[in-house]
This record gives sequence, C-alpha cells and structure tokens, in this order.
Amino acid sequence: MLLGGHSGGTAPIREPASNRIRVGMLGFPLSNLFFLGFDEYSEAVSYLVLEPLVRLSLTNLEPEPALAQSFAKNALHTEFDFELDPHAHFSDGTPVTAEDVLFTWDSIHKPENRTQAFASLFSSIRSCQVISAHKVRFFADKPVADGFALFESFLILPKRHFSNKVFHRDFNESYIGSGPYIFDKVEWGKSISLKANPNYWARKRADKQSRFLIQRVEFQIQTEPALLNEMLLKDEIDYLYYLSAKSWAKDTIGPLFSEHQINKMEVKNQNPFAVAGIAWNMRKPLFSDPKVRKALGLLFDRQRLIKDLFYDQYQLSAGIAPIRSEYHHPDNNPLPYDPQAAVQLLFQAGWKKNSHGVLEKGDTPFTFEILTGNPPAAKHLAIYQEDLKKVGIQASIRIVDWSSYLRLRSQGNFDALDFSRNRNFQMNDLETTWHSSGSKDPSGNITGFSDPAVDSLLEQLRRPLPQKKKSEVIRRLDKLISEAYPIAFSWEPTSTRIAYWNRYSFKKPGYLPFSRWINVFHFWKWAPKDMPSSPLLPGGNGKS
Repeated sequence: MLLGGHSGGTAPIREPASNRIRVGMLGFPLSNLFFLGFDEYSEAVSYLVLEPLVRLSLTNLEPEPALAQSFAKNALHTEFDFELDPHAHFSDGTPVTAEDVLFTWDSIHKPENRTQAFASLFSSIRSCQVISAHKVRFFADKPVADGFALFESFLILPKRHFSNKVFHRDFNESYIGSGPYIFDKVEWGKSISLKANPNYWARKRADKQSRFLIQRVEFQIQTEPALLNEMLLKDEIDYLYYLSAKSWAKDTIGPLFSEHQINKMEVKNQNPFAVAGIAWNMRKPLFSDPKVRKALGLLFDRQRLIKDLFYDQYQLSAGIAPIRSEYHHPDNNPLPYDPQAAVQLLFQAGWKKNSHGVLEKGDTPFTFEILTGNPPAAKHLAIYQEDLKKVGIQASIRIVDWSSYLRLRSQGNFDALDFSRNRNFQMNDLETTWHSSGSKDPSGNITGFSDPAVDSLLEQLRRPLPQKKKSEVIRRLDKLISEAYPIAFSWEPTSTRIAYWNRYSFKKPGYLPFSRWINVFHFWKWAPKDMPSSPLLPGGNGKS
C-alpha cells in the first residue's frame, strides 16, 4: 500500500500491508456522507474522505487552515472570507476551487437533497459568493459569534463528481474528496474500508506530519455491543469505544488485558459528553403539558440505574449544558426520583386511575412507546417501564436497528425517544435543537420545542459576545429549557472508554484536550511490538 505525497513531490513511501486500524462501530451510518447521515458514524467516515475549509484545533479549539490557507472576517462578524490553498486538489487530481465551495453551499440548501438537518447548522449564514478562483465570501444578516467554528463542519464536495446525479441516492456508499483517505470497499451494513489517498495534497504540510499516518482505516459494524467485544478479543478489530459501563468493567479483564496485548484508555479531557435522556415528542398532545413531562422525569430513577447498571461511571445530567461546565446554571439541579410528587402533578394535569389501575384522561389511557436504536438500553428502559406502571402509565419499548432509528427520529415518528446528541464544547449549536423556527422539523428540533424567551436568548448568541456574557446567556438557556422538561435528562459519563490492541505508538497520553473517539487514532502510528518504536510518536507500545 502506498503513502501518497504532495502532487509532483517525492516518490511515495511503501508501508507494510498490515499497517491498518480496524475500528468497531455500533451501527452502520444511514449514509456514509455526513450531510445525509448527520450522525457520529457518518461523521467518522466523512471527515477522513472530505476536508472542511478550516479545522478546529483539538488542542485549543482555535480555527486552523484546512482547505483554506487563510481566512478573515470583517469587524461586524457578518462577512467571512476564505482563501483556498492553491495546492488543494481532490483524489482524482482536479483542483479544489471556489466553484466547488459554492456548489457545496447550494447543494446542502436544496430541499430535494434531504440535507435540511445539516443545513440548519448554517441558519445564521445568508449566502456564499465566489470572489475569485480560489476565494469565497459568506454573508450573514446579523453578526455571527464563533463564525469560523461553523465552517469546521463544512466539508467541500467536488462539483464535477457530484453534478448530474441524485444527491440523496448516489453518494450514500462512496464518493471522492480531498481528504487523506479514499474509499476502498464498502459492504453495506457490514464494513467500510478506507485506504490512504496516494495523491493527498497536504501530506507535506507541517500540521499533517503527525496525523493520518495509518495506511488503512476499516470500520467494522455490529449492532450488538457483545459481538463487538468478541471481535476485539478475537483480534478481528483493533479499536473499540465502549458505550457500556458494565462491559468496560466486566469484559476488559483477563490475560489479554493484564499482559497489555490489549490496552485500556480512559480519555479524560475537556471534550463535553453528549446530552442524553428520554426525549418527548411535544408535537403529540400527550406530551404537550409541562406538568406531565416533569412527572415523567420524576419517575426516572437515574441514581439507581447509575449505581446498579453503570458501575458508578456516570454522573447525573440536568440540562443542555455539561454539569461541570461554566455554562451550567447553578440552580438547575437534576430532578430527583419522586413518585409521590409525580402522581400529584399528573392529577393536576387531569389524569386519574380507572378501575384497572391505569391512568386515564377522559376516555384516553396514558400509554406510549419509547423508541431506541440501542439494544442494551432496553435494560434500563425496562426498569423505567416498571416504575411507570406502578403509577398507572403503560409504556412499551420498541427496539429497531440504527438506520431505522435515525429514519424514524428524523421523520418524527415516535412518542418518546431514547435520545443522545453530541454537545458542542463552545455551545454554538443550540439553535438547531431549540429554536422554534425548527419546531416542525424533527430532524433538527427533535422534541418540537418552542419558547419565545428561548428564541430571544438564542438570537443573542448569533452575535459575537464577550465570554462572560455568552456564559450568562447559555446558563439562562440551560435553566429555561430544563424547566420546560422537553427531555428527561439522564446522565453523562466521566470519561470516554477505549480499548485497543497494543500495536500503535503515540505521544502520551494518546489523545488531545478535545479529542473524541472518532479522531483519537488520527494521531497514532502503526508500531507493533516487533517493529522499532517511532521517534516521532513514542509511548503507545510501552516504549517512552
């Protein structure tokens, strides 16, 4: 396999055929193109094949060059200029131009392309204009805070490759880009194999010398966590992100771990964990009353679940902001488990038990379905189901595969949802989920949330604010949204749990201040024990 250099540069370096990392992934992306899949799995794939205008440094979250070699904004933060690197080209050798940037912008805003959820991230940007062959300018009607950070997710598509095809149908499996990897083989629903792009234009850049050094990245997919763990133990995958605290505690023991053939890594950095819980579809009459939503939260015994099922590896969550962050409102405390208070609220909302012990309002019984795409979640949902039953609420649990879950979620075809969504560290992505303008679009605003006071605060965040003021606004949002109970907020882990076969080297501790599981290995190098440790990236195989 070949490691590509700069076009027209030195001869490519031949690496061992086994230079690879096999990443276990719990679910196949709805699409391998992030614009369409819009989930963590499609993001993991797309960010290796495509490149954005800028990247946010995983060290300090400052914008740094990617396809754009330079970028600037006006004093009002309403215009953003990007000057493309003249060396940038796609894997087929064609240059990256301003026309490709404009084409990408236009593509994500066409309703027929089914990219509305992704496009909502750029709701504050009005338009894109080509200034020259390698320069584009984006316009906003109002000042945009953290404007450059938006464009970290704006992955540029090659116009020549994507034109005259059906966007939402023809690129779900593979496509070309300007990134460090290209598609090699895709077995739909099973695996996605990428290999190093032999014509990667940025290979010689200083900031690329310590990343994307592994020649092949293979995503191996299973929908059962236990099967992924078995694959790790059988050396069928090299790298696994453990969602299950029980599995992390019980399945990562034995000779392979004690002898450090497989290493455990607890990523305890500054990256915030996902906001999670049970989301209520407020578009449905059953969940339109905040008293009912609060009652459902009071019946969710999260502390018991953390202790009994999650080995105390989680902490209670209270709202949209990480519980330990500066954005968390100090008066926003996690709801306690209080069935008596829940019953009183339900009575105030007009729900009374019938002769069968089931809550009714008029002739309507209190019954609903919880949708999940994560089979292990069925265990804690079943305990919640029993606690609901004790007060007369009948809840069923529906488990579907990941792609079906994403489809039903984006269509709003659910009553309640076992929900998780990544938090942005800078908290500049709140508008997609909470502004009333998206309340009819469940692909972004999952719950159908709408509140004029929240809208007003979100609109303040569109403008550049001093950090102190920004924190104050988000703390108010944290409290306001939590007090509306759109989600029975659950818990957040204290670290990201990763296990990997001891055949890679890296600078200790192996991750950066804002690494996520999808990019931790981007800075690793193939270095099994029988190979000399890399002087560039020591530490992964025990050689420091």
